[in-house]
Amino acid sequence: MRLTLLDRLALPRGLKAVANAVILSLIVSAPLIGYAGEIKIQAIVAGSDHSFVVSKDGKVYATNFGCQFGWGYSGDDSYSFTNAISLNGKNIIAISSGLTDYWRSLALSKDGKVYAAGDNNYGQLGLRDSDGEAYSCVFAEVKSLSGQKIIAIAANADKFSLVLTSDGKVYGAGDKEYDWLGLGDDGLNGFAEIKSLSGKNIVAIATGFGDSFVIAKDGKVYAMGNNNRGQLGVGDDDYRRGYSEIASLSAKNIIAIDAKMWHSLALAKNGRVYAAGDNEYGQLGLGDSGKGTNRDTFTEVTSLKGKNIIAIATGNSHSLALSKDGKVYATGGNWVGQLGLGDSGDGTDRNTFSEVTSLNGKKIIAIDAGDSYSLALAKNGRVYATGYNYYGQLGLGGDTNRNVFTLVPIK
Repeated sequence: MRLTLLDRLALPRGLKAVANAVILSLIVSAPLIGYAGEIKIQAIVAGSDHSFVVSKDGKVYATNFGCQFGWGYSGDDSYSFTNAISLNGKNIIAISSGLTDYWRSLALSKDGKVYAAGDNNYGQLGLRDSDGEAYSCVFAEVKSLSGQKIIAIAANADKFSLVLTSDGKVYGAGDKEYDWLGLGDDGLNGFAEIKSLSGKNIVAIATGFGDSFVIAKDGKVYAMGNNNRGQLGVGDDDYRRGYSEIASLSAKNIIAIDAKMWHSLALAKNGRVYAAGDNEYGQLGLGDSGKGTNRDTFTEVTSLKGKNIIAIATGNSHSLALSKDGKVYATGGNWVGQLGLGDSGDGTDRNTFSEVTSLNGKKIIAIDAGDSYSLALAKNGRVYATGYNYYGQLGLGGDTNRNVFTLVPIK
């Protein structure tokens, strides 16, 4: 999950200065230069084994399984990006779809409406009604959010989803089994406000594999949920039922967090990066890896110090970082080339961030990391992909893995 502020959405006046410091929330948007014969892309999303891109004109394109993409069917793979027609005309600016087994997606339109598709077994789409339907294979408007101006969406958690309103309130749906959100049955019947966050004036949200983070306007960061590898950064590996302040990020002026699986990265306004959680493959970028190297508090990533990082992304067992000058850095597991460094397989993992030279000269403005693959978006609107491609998630028209970032044709 990537936690950051939305630069291009309407925010309360007091939040605009902070929001302008960050590229995107969960996906990254930026002004683009078009190029002939191809669709102009403004945002990218890497999921479990599926991907999304959002065009400059607000259309959504997806590759691999259909149901969570809102194509109106499920079960058929697509190895190239295909239009999610149920979102046409909605002027979409953001998509959230994560790494968990509970495949689903949320889409956010420019006018602040939310649309949902995919798995709804726990009510996590916010669509569940008296007939208890389990999924939606077309994107449907989330009526339980009617009247709210939504500015951010987060759907990476396995059994719940979060949205953020323009007035700093957080709403959740799903998750009755463990009730981490404190919603009880309310979360099964649509989005309901999370009262424990009332008054905190939240400016950013994110969800991960059974956990979530929120950032308040005063700079405090709160986390709750799954913490089996210390990924919450609260000093232990105990579950949190309810939001706890992260002391190790106090006074760091954090503007972004990404934590899709068992490790977390946090980005400060000054461009420094902090890491916590699982480090088996070196995904924290702290110079070590393997058993006993997990961190349960956020630790500064010195291999990125001085790089002026503006965006971060975590995959299953790897991490990416983007600097202000458009360079990309990668660390962690690399068994299928997900780092884009030109090699793959045993012995090619990294435990410090290395510059991705296959993207040199591309002026990258957005990154995202999926389950053993990565996406990058250049300023000219072109998309590049590397890593695992068994399901066609790279959108390259086949199922061959890549170990360098390769241009994705989107037409």
